[in-house]
Order: sequence, then C-alpha cells, then structure tokens
Amino acid sequence: MSNYILSRGEVDAFADEGSAKSHQSRRPKISAQDDDEDEHIEMQRAAGEAQEEIGEWVTKNVDIGQGLDGVISVCVERWKANADDSKKGMFNCFEESGIFLACCRHGLILIGCDMVASGELSKYPLAVLSHISQKIPGRKMIGYDIGCAFKKTITRTSIGKQLDAQFVVPAMHGYAHNRPCQLKHHPKYVLGAGIEDFETCERTFSLTNHCASITRLATAYHRHQIIDAQLRQCDSDKYASLGNFMLNNYTQALKIVDEYRDIFSQVYNLQHIKSGDFETWQKEEGDYLSRLEKEPEEESLAMAYVEALDRWRAASVEHRAEYSNLRPPSTGSAPEECGKRRVKPTYKAAFEKEGQCLEVVCELEAQLGVDARWTEESAEYKATKELLRTRKYRLALDRLERLVVQRLFELQKGHLASTGYKLRVQIAKHLKTRSEAIRNALQTFNAAAHSLNPGHESLKFNDVLQYSFVGEFDLLQGAREDIREKPWASPVNRILTDQYHKLLRAQEEIQFLNVEINRVMEWMYREDRLYLAKAEDVRAVDQYLAKEIEHQGKYQHAIHDSIRVALQKVILLPGFSGDLWTPPTPETTYHQIQVLPATEPEEDVEDEVVNRIEDMMHVMDRLD
Repeated sequence: MSNYILSRGEVDAFADEGSAKSHQSRRPKISAQDDDEDEHIEMQRAAGEAQEEIGEWVTKNVDIGQGLDGVISVCVERWKANADDSKKGMFNCFEESGIFLACCRHGLILIGCDMVASGELSKYPLAVLSHISQKIPGRKMIGYDIGCAFKKTITRTSIGKQLDAQFVVPAMHGYAHNRPCQLKHHPKYVLGAGIEDFETCERTFSLTNHCASITRLATAYHRHQIIDAQLRQCDSDKYASLGNFMLNNYTQALKIVDEYRDIFSQVYNLQHIKSGDFETWQKEEGDYLSRLEKEPEEESLAMAYVEALDRWRAASVEHRAEYSNLRPPSTGSAPEECGKRRVKPTYKAAFEKEGQCLEVVCELEAQLGVDARWTEESAEYKATKELLRTRKYRLALDRLERLVVQRLFELQKGHLASTGYKLRVQIAKHLKTRSEAIRNALQTFNAAAHSLNPGHESLKFNDVLQYSFVGEFDLLQGAREDIREKPWASPVNRILTDQYHKLLRAQEEIQFLNVEINRVMEWMYREDRLYLAKAEDVRAVDQYLAKEIEHQGKYQHAIHDSIRVALQKVILLPGFSGDLWTPPTPETTYHQIQVLPATEPEEDVEDEVVNRIEDMMHVMDRLD
C-alpha cells in the first residue's frame, strides 16, 4: 500500500458525512419566481444549449435574488464539486476514476485517496483533511475549489472541532466565483495568504496525468505502484527545487513591494486617500452586494401578486371568449334540449382556470393586506411591473455570465501543452457553438436592458468577450440604490484597491519566507548530521550498510548544497530583511567523517531518516 494513498476503508468512514441528503435539505423551495425560471429554461432550449451544462459549470436551480445562505449562495451552485452526490457519477467501466490530492504550498504531496466509481464526493476531502489534522497540528489555510461552501460542510462533520483551518478558493478558480464570495475567500483579499495562488494541486495533476495512459488497464496493485513512484519522483523534484521556489517568491514579492510602494506614496499625497479607505471601500462593496442576494419578502409577494393578477385577467378574457362561443341547440334537437346551451369542454376548462387564478389572487391579497384590488393604472401595479422587468434583466445577465465563463474555461483548456489534436478540434468546435450562444444570450440581455425604466446601456459582443472575471458582471446586476458616485465603484479606485491588497500579500510573503528560510536551513543541517551519526552507529555492526547510509547521505547533502546556493542568493538580494541562520557548531562535511557529539537530533527528523534506512535495509534483504 502506498504511503501517499489512504485506504478505501479510511475514506468510506466519511461516506455518510456531508452526503447528498444534506445537500438536498439545503435546497431552496421554489417560490412564485418559477415562471421566470421556466421562461429562462425555454430560452436555453430554443438556443439549443442542452450540451452547455457539460463542464465545470453546474446549472443553477435558484433564481437571482432568491439565494441560499450567505454570500456563497450563487457561486458554489455552479461547480460540479458542490453538486448533489447523486450527480457525481462516473462511467461504470471505471473502478477508479481519479485521485484526490492535498499538497503543501511548496509542491510536496501530503496525502491523497482514490476516487472510486464516482466524481468528487465530499468523503474524499473529509478523509484527507482528517488525516492532515492528525499529522500536522496547528492552524492551517486550505485552498479548495468550493472552500467557501465546504467550510460549512466541515462544521457538520466529526472533524469539524478538531480541524483548525481557514478556507480560501484558489486564485484561478476564485475568479469564477461571484464577487461577494471573492471578497471573503479569494487569496488576494485574505489576511495571511501571501502571494500563494493555492493552485499547486493543478500543477501536480499536470505531471501525474501522464500516468493515465499506462494505468488505465492496470490492476489496482500496479496502478498504486506506478502512482506511488510518480508521486515520490514529484516530491524529490520539488524538494530539490525548494531553494529556487523561495528565491523566486522572494524576488517576486520584493518586486511588487518596490513597484507599488512608490505608487501608493504618490496616491496618498495627491489624491487624499488613506490606507484605511481601501478596507472601508471593500466593506461597503460587500454590504452593497449582500443586499442584492435576496429580494425583500414584501417585494417578492408584490411581484407574485402582479403575476397572479395578469394570469387571472388573461384567464377571464379566455373565459368570456369561450362563453360567447356557446350556441343554443340546433334545429331538430330533442325537445328536452331546446332552450339550453351546450357546454363545451374548453369552456369548462376556462371557467375552472379563472376560478383557480382568482383563488391565488385572493390569497396573496390577504398576505399583502390589499383592500382594493390593483388595476393596471394603479401606482403600486406599475412599480411592481418595473421590478419584474428588472428580475428578467438579471436572469438574462446571469445566463450571459455563465456562457462567457464557460468560454473562458474552454479557452484555457485549448492552450494546455498536453492537449492533443483531436481534443483541440473538439474544443474549437464547442467554442464556435459557444460564441453563437453568447450572441443569442446577448440579444436577450439587451432586450431586457432596454425594457427597464430608465433603459440600461446595452452591451456589444466584443465588449462581453473581453470580460475576464465574473466579478465584472456583478456590478451590472442593478440595485435599489445609485452606486455610480460611490468611491469603490470607480474603475480607478477598484484597480488601486486590488493593487493595495496585492502589496499587503507581498509584504506577508516576505515575512513568511524569512521564517521558512531559517527552518529549512536548520532542517538540512540536522539531517546531514543525522546521516553521519547513523552511519557511524552501524559501522561496527555492518560496514556495508554504513557505506550505503553514507552514500545516501552524500546524495542528500548534494541536494542540500543546491538548496543552500539558492538560499544564499536570497540572502544577497537587496531588500532581504530576515535574520541570518548560523549552525550551532562548525558544520561537518562528508570529507571529514568523524564521530559526532552526543547531541540528539530532534525526534521528527530522526524518525524520518530511520524510516528511510529501514526501507533501504528491506531492499537489500530482497537482493540477498
């Protein structure tokens, strides 16, 4: 069994936690807004877009304004990972459909598990995080595609109390979440995230994907054997490049600080802006967007009442038309039928429909406390009609937003280095279809925008294609207040706010690296000395084993030397602000083998090396 992969038993222990039932219990009830949603679905069918639901995007089952709980109500509904477990199926011919991994920010593999005949079920991250919380104590920051929703799932599970973690959404995936979610969970705005993008797993998958062709028909044992070898090689490569990772991050952070520090010194002097204004603007924007999540109950009832009135009036017109079509019996009918009208089935249906619509109208009038029934000339009726047009505008905007982001996903896939020719052709074909669907959605959106009072500015096809992030759509949603004069709505101030947070994250990264560099230097120092100590301990018992340990120690020492060279470059960078770490005693090299002092190394370092030695002894026993 691989040390990287959890057993199925460990994973299945969380099968009943965060299951589909808990998802379904949180589904919002359908309200009077169903008619608009049905109309929205019909527009999708008319455009021939049934295939568009394939991909990372999951069809929303709630309307704009209805929402779920909190600011995560819209964005997480779009992702497959947050769909009901019943939707996360896999082709029956595959026993194992993939792997679920957790990596540290340096790229080293922490733990993973097999995804068995399913998509991304909640039991996989729960099992992985349970293992991590047992092995790595302390508070952690975890990046997950649907971290905004998953942090609530965690609180209802058995590991909710033992896991001390803050969840964020990865930088690339985060731009597909809505703006309120980004303000709370995107690493650019989260205190303590540094310049980490939390996309390490995606880069690891780009390496492990090469195993797919040789493990597709392998047995479970050989599949794990190949994946284990691949992950071990990934870990070795990442460990050897640890120094370059820190050097690149430190250089990038210093560059950001140097560039933006001068910009903000001028901004503070010339535009009378304080550093605290950026946090204030971000809070005001979040409060504004949170007010858009759910319609006030009174407005929802009023819109439902107006829609019911329209249906009742239409049913009344239909009833009168059917009544006027009724005729007396023709000449020659039976005497008992003379003087009677023949009731047609269509008239009876129209009569019943009018009665049902009138019943709904009366019920809503009772809830709203309406004494006199609204007419088309009533001020309340006209105002509510305008709200209905705004809702249709938001639905059209939501559909346009979804299509554009799907196009961004496919553009990204089309430029992957390992994408084959056939897949590129398929992606190009879908992009062509997607562009046509975007044109149709854009026409619907512009029609809804012109119906507003006052009319909203229409969008052009080329302008929509330039939208790169979902956050750019959220301010188009419209509101019950004018935000055009708000400082946070200014394009210039929005750019400055993003740069301000980027500067803060760069300063945090420098602080983190100053600590990490010293820890890595001490780890390498202790591990080098531990190899020497163990080689001397077993030399009297088995000189061949001592030679092998010494050989492995030299190999590890050479890797450490390359890391030290990179860290030395970090220390020499102009702007380096960390403390220089020095070994407690003159460092022993492999050219000066000697018996080391009796100082005992740290227990965790010793256990790590002892495990490596035991592995080597098992290999040597097999060779004998």
